[in-house]
Amino acid sequence: MPLLPAAVATVVALVLCFVPLFDLLGYESAAAMGAVLGLLVLSRTAWAFDRGRLPPPLASPHGPVEAFLALLPGHLALVLPPAGVLLLNALRVKNCDLSLGISFWALIPAVSVIAGQALAFAVSWLPRARLPAALLLVGAQSAAFLWRLATDPPIAGHTWTIGWFAGSIYDEALDLPPALLWARLGVLLGSLGLVLALELAWRLRGGRPARRAGLALVLVLLALGTLHHQRADLGIQHDQASVKAALGGRLESEHFVIWYDPASLDAEGRRRIVEDHEFRYAELQAFFDEDPVAWKGRRIESFVYPNRAVQQALLGSRRTLVARPWTHQMHIRWSGTGDTVLAHELAHLFSAPFGAGPLRLPMRLGGLVPDLALIEGVASAADAPPDELTAHQSARAMRELGLAADLRALMGPAGFWTQPGRRAYTLVSSFVQWLIETRGIASFKRAYGSGDLGAAYGMPLDELVGQWEAWVDQVPLSDGERALAGHRYRGGSIFGKVCARTVAELERQAELAEARGDLDQAMVLRERLSALLPRQVDPALELARLRARRGEHDLALALANGLLAREDLGPIRTVQVQELAGDLRWEQGQAEGAAATYTACLADGLDEATQRRLAAKAQAAASPVAAARERGRAWFLDLDLGGGPRLWTALSWADAAPGDPLARTLVGRALHQQGQHADAIPWLAGPRGTLSPEVADDERWLLLAEAAWMSGQPLLAEGTCTALLQHTRSSRVRALAQECLARGRWARTGRVR
Repeated sequence: MPLLPAAVATVVALVLCFVPLFDLLGYESAAAMGAVLGLLVLSRTAWAFDRGRLPPPLASPHGPVEAFLALLPGHLALVLPPAGVLLLNALRVKNCDLSLGISFWALIPAVSVIAGQALAFAVSWLPRARLPAALLLVGAQSAAFLWRLATDPPIAGHTWTIGWFAGSIYDEALDLPPALLWARLGVLLGSLGLVLALELAWRLRGGRPARRAGLALVLVLLALGTLHHQRADLGIQHDQASVKAALGGRLESEHFVIWYDPASLDAEGRRRIVEDHEFRYAELQAFFDEDPVAWKGRRIESFVYPNRAVQQALLGSRRTLVARPWTHQMHIRWSGTGDTVLAHELAHLFSAPFGAGPLRLPMRLGGLVPDLALIEGVASAADAPPDELTAHQSARAMRELGLAADLRALMGPAGFWTQPGRRAYTLVSSFVQWLIETRGIASFKRAYGSGDLGAAYGMPLDELVGQWEAWVDQVPLSDGERALAGHRYRGGSIFGKVCARTVAELERQAELAEARGDLDQAMVLRERLSALLPRQVDPALELARLRARRGEHDLALALANGLLAREDLGPIRTVQVQELAGDLRWEQGQAEGAAATYTACLADGLDEATQRRLAAKAQAAASPVAAARERGRAWFLDLDLGGGPRLWTALSWADAAPGDPLARTLVGRALHQQGQHADAIPWLAGPRGTLSPEVADDERWLLLAEAAWMSGQPLLAEGTCTALLQHTRSSRVRALAQECLARGRWARTGRVR
């Protein structure tokens, strides 16, 4: 084993021991050490050729293949010291999936060592300057990889040294993808091909038998050619053409070319997705006072993925959505009319006309690093999704609860992405909204284009942030809103979580197992999660919920009671556990006790969906009609109830209790969800105060407006939304009603204001 490279690799591993996420045997450390070891082996081998420490392979008495194999064991041994250091670090940092970590290290650093040595052999025929040539070759490969990341849809990809760039850190769940196996096989075949090409040249030059070497090289090249031809099908590499072909469908409108999966959208869905794209375009055009299609001279391309699995396969991410201003493209999932992710990603493209440089982004550190705080801040401010809490209220709550990062640091080069995503996005959204609301969009566009807020606003950033802090600390905030914000924003970043990758992947697999009804597999995964995180509430709560779904009511109730005895549960988690206890009582025939439990859960600090659900459960469980209680139990507790049976349950409930407004509302909801919008309207209609509490009545009217809009009754939709604005006290409902009216104006006039 070469001592100097081993020492360097060991020192790097020691440093990684103190870098969160890189401090265990897993993907991140494998990717880092793959780059380090690959370059070390390449540099040492090429330097040895240059200095005459090693004879060039073509001058070797035994041939390039034997020379390569003789050198390889010592280089592969370089993987052991850093791996050993990180294994020892498991004494202080928990490793939750050692076998997966070993797999990543076998596929990435070990293969990178082979690739590094092969690349050094590839330049060995040069008379001199082999080391610069080898480094230039690696630089060219890296540049090509970065170019693909910038211009093609995927945000992840494969390289010879790093092995696999997994994409956004916001996609925490990570397993061993089959594409990585195929990609690393391609690297091994490429390395073998380089050495065989030298072997063939050595044999031909010396008049030695060359048939076997030539045949082997042909076979390797055929295998490489097959892998290259199938690179998209195997997930190794996608490009514009392969992603468009995989999605398969194309729609065109005034401002968009939309690529989509035809199996995911019927004729009505296609009409609505085009309409939603065009409405958001008009909305953002009014917000930014920009027209990026006219500015660019061509329509925006929108790639719409039908689900997370397809998105992962084609884009390289399950959760992260992408818009690249320099490509005039965005990549989204669309859940239906009003989905705000469309507005958020489209806002990134609207910022291109006033962005800077070839990327059309604000930059820091001399144009080297994008200013993520400004980039995501303006998109979040333009998007402003309807919510119980505004960004300003959330920012104030986080500051009061000690959860908010200093905005001055957040605006720094690395400040944004090292913070928990939800907190960072909300804080910069509030700040940018405040800048635009108080100083106008024109001033912000100057700041965005230059990346210099101080110059654009005529004061240092510190003073500007101080003014925002003083203002946001005076935003009205109730105790309930503060409690809700505290629950939402307590989560940490991926860098601060225990076994973040493993836990997120186990959670994902458990959710998939539950969705397909494989409760036995889900139980295995939930129990493993609970064992990995014994002091955390969420794994134990999900385990209790799963036991309840499996009919293990006594075990589930015991888990719930154990959680309720904890002092660190917190008010929101307490409600969640109490709700589960109420569900279990209802399942065991104790409807009256369940109703009392649900009623006791209702308190300030709950989100509106939870308030509605608890109130509805309490009303159903307390119904004097036995059939209504049973239908209510099935509606709320039977998670396997499909669309048809769900509608039948609501209809039979309404038949058993004809005066029950909750049953009528649920019939309307079920009809609306099944696309029978006109039929849903009579069930949802009714005067104000039909349902209690107020948030439930608000939701009924929102459903009525949506059903009216989708059934071609815009006057009813707008009238309902106008009435909502006059009565509601919810910021979320108010925002949705305002959007409803804006859609009506746009449909009539082509303008949102």
